[in-house]
Amino acid sequence: MPKQSVAVIGALTHIGQAVLACLSDRDFPAARVYALDAHQNAGTMIPYCDGFLTVEALDDFNFADVELVFLCVSSILAEYKEEAAHHGCWIIDCAGLLTHAPVIIPSLNIRQAEQAPNRQIANPTGMTVTLAQILSPIHRSFHIDYATVTALLSASEFGLESAQALIDQTRCLYTRQEPPLGPFRKIQAFNLIPEADPCLPRRSMKQMEQLLSFPTFIAGCLTPILLGECYAVTLTTRRPCSPKRLRRLFDKHPCCHVLAGEMDYITITTQDVETEDRIFIEHPTTDAASPHVLHFWVVSDSIRTGAALNAVKIAKHLLS
Repeated sequence: MPKQSVAVIGALTHIGQAVLACLSDRDFPAARVYALDAHQNAGTMIPYCDGFLTVEALDDFNFADVELVFLCVSSILAEYKEEAAHHGCWIIDCAGLLTHAPVIIPSLNIRQAEQAPNRQIANPTGMTVTLAQILSPIHRSFHIDYATVTALLSASEFGLESAQALIDQTRCLYTRQEPPLGPFRKIQAFNLIPEADPCLPRRSMKQMEQLLSFPTFIAGCLTPILLGECYAVTLTTRRPCSPKRLRRLFDKHPCCHVLAGEMDYITITTQDVETEDRIFIEHPTTDAASPHVLHFWVVSDSIRTGAALNAVKIAKHLLS
């Protein structure tokens, strides 16, 4: 693979930092990686490989120097996207701005990326990447008629402001101070907020509709978890799918691991997946009333394992 330069716009956002971590951990063969952010953040040092990257001001950047751009901040002004497109850069949108670009998950439809109009690709939400990678192989083997998902979302899914608010609220509640509200109308700490931001589940449902051939309903709930997420999944399948069959299906899957045997009494939690690139399927059970209804839990770090790693895989394919 020839070495070409890439840029991460919004390098100090949560998704931007996750993309840089995935590029570093996987020894992404780039000639140079540029970390770009707002002018006031220029000069910030970010760990990368065995050293550091210095954040550069987006205002002063020449997009002719790079072949591919990771777009990781929704507040970016339109001219930067247009300037990158003008120089023929591939643009992988990790911020949900390119609503008409093709949605790509390499294991499902990477060939569509090569014909993307204007070289612009929509990286799915971490929720979409996680769920689609699990549901697609199940659908091929057992034919899913319908999927229902309850997503227990972490603060990091909604950005650094939400994550910092959870930390500040927790500290204030312990010290009996007035906790800051943060980006939501209710306190996150020690609380559950159903449908805190319905836009995320709706966007994921729309993306799932583009990627899979069966309907998926997703309800979201914000939890007082800092990183990592859980999904309670219920599937209705045409062919019965037992826990043993589910485990056999994913036995050789590189990204997913099923805990379904008699020895699998240890539960994987959101803290356990902070350093994991795998998606875990836990406690699969068939419905007592029907062998065609399957329930299970999914645990993953959807920011890193989902959105960021997916974007890096797309980039590696495009630049190969």
